[in-house]
Amino acid sequence: MAAQVWLKAKSISATIGNSPSFKSVYFVRGTDDVNEVLALVKTNSPRAVGTMFRQSMTADDLGAGCWDVTVNYALAEPVSTTDPSTSPDQGSSGENQPGENTPIGPAINVQVGHRTQKIYMSLHTVAKYKALNDLRPIPDHRKAIGVSRDGVDGVDIVVPEFTWSEQWKFSSIFITWRYLKVVADLVGRVNRKKFRTFDSESVMFMGAQVDASGTEETKITFNFRYEPNVKNIKINDDFPLIEKKGHQYLWVAYEDIISNNNILKRPRAVYIEEVGRPGGRFKTPSGDDTNIGDFRLLGIGT
Repeated sequence: MAAQVWLKAKSISATIGNSPSFKSVYFVRGTDDVNEVLALVKTNSPRAVGTMFRQSMTADDLGAGCWDVTVNYALAEPVSTTDPSTSPDQGSSGENQPGENTPIGPAINVQVGHRTQKIYMSLHTVAKYKALNDLRPIPDHRKAIGVSRDGVDGVDIVVPEFTWSEQWKFSSIFITWRYLKVVADLVGRVNRKKFRTFDSESVMFMGAQVDASGTEETKITFNFRYEPNVKNIKINDDFPLIEKKGHQYLWVAYEDIISNNNILKRPRAVYIEEVGRPGGRFKTPSGDDTNIGDFRLLGIGT
């Protein structure tokens, strides 16, 4: 007997507000193949409900060839260039929630490149030399780079730069000036909660391009930049290990000390600064501004 699928009674739920959603549950019986189950539900469930598109499907195995499949809808749908017959478990249809091992899909463009970053402390000092006739001990700058009487110059190094863009389709009725103002306010802000598997405050929203040429569907490309959160930063043996979020700024204040008749620069204090635009939605417990934004307001999931 061929597998059967139907919508379960009283299984529909909906949420309205800034991030509206719609959920329904289907019952499938007659197969133990999860791929067949998902394909059946995809074929027999609507691609869109009102202005919301099908986002993800979750299959729960009840045993004896029976399944509950939850179908979730939200405001946007990833743009796909794949064959529509591609099975959902392949990840290319955009219908699975992203995980560490989920293929990124055809609607995502990733750039893994490099940029320069100035550093003022080395990982370690490989060697020290002095003139053969100089009997004085070599000054110990504790890994500070380019030290002079005027300060610590530092040096530029190459570090990774990870950026990506995602193209999504929206019902044109949703793309209002109010929504675009929300998108604009999120530019330059970082994620409040985990986003696309990346930790909170490690992803910055870099803006969007809107193609509103159609009357029914509007395509929007969203741009993001990843900067990892860092733990166990070692300044030198005098300081505890330091942590900072990806887009926070770390700087070191130096002071002059005298050692063996040499004036040396020593780290006096280390500061971690929250930088960005004021006026965000989220504050610290003491009432200070943060640069945190709620990426759920983009309408493209997490």
